[in-house]
Amino acid sequence: MVVMACTLSRREFATIVPMAAPALAQSAGESHLGNLYPPIQAIADSSPRELSFLRSEFRDLASWQRAARERLFEQLLYKPGRIAPEVQVLARKQRDGYSEERITFRTTPEFRVPAHVLIRAGQKLPRPGIVLFHDHGGFYVWGREKVIATDDEHPVLTKFKQQAYGGRSIGTELVRQGYIVIAIDMFYCGERRYLLKEDPPAWYDRSSAMTEPQVNDFNRRASQTNNSLPGVC
Repeated sequence: MVVMACTLSRREFATIVPMAAPALAQSAGESHLGNLYPPIQAIADSSPRELSFLRSEFRDLASWQRAARERLFEQLLYKPGRIAPEVQVLARKQRDGYSEERITFRTTPEFRVPAHVLIRAGQKLPRPGIVLFHDHGGFYVWGREKVIATDDEHPVLTKFKQQAYGGRSIGTELVRQGYIVIAIDMFYCGERRYLLKEDPPAWYDRSSAMTEPQVNDFNRRASQTNNSLPGVC
């Protein structure tokens, strides 16, 4: 319902809200879980809650984070070792009021992550920085280009940004407000998208000649394989 509300005008939303069932009265002192409270509380009581931040051994956030990260990696069965980022600057460009660097950097021995770094012209460093993630949203052909302005933007990408981002390039707006912005391609999107040898050239090139049906076909295939590949959320 919340997602729907984001796509509706206030007048349209007002016509939907009255259709919702009215909230029922709750007795004084009664849990908002109602009759589900006893079994839920029993489950909570039986759990050691070893990672609860309220436990006495966690005296600060840093100590809790260390323990929580270890448990997370344990559950993921994946814990890459520390590695130098080995940043490579592929291109630099001066834009209207800010500089743009296209880079790659290592996150693990197996992966180099492509990114754009935006820095407002003439500002003193250091400055507050933002790591800007684009949406997944079932639109896989482009990644960080969804949130930054690029040259010769594909009309299908422009259409998507109008639908999903109000036509704005969020990263570009943030850098003009004084933030240093780094926008990366999330895994499975943009330059990190899933490709096969037999895929059509348009899926590889992402040029202006790529038609909207071709974009839709790629996104459809990517959606179908999204949950079948290891390491893909």
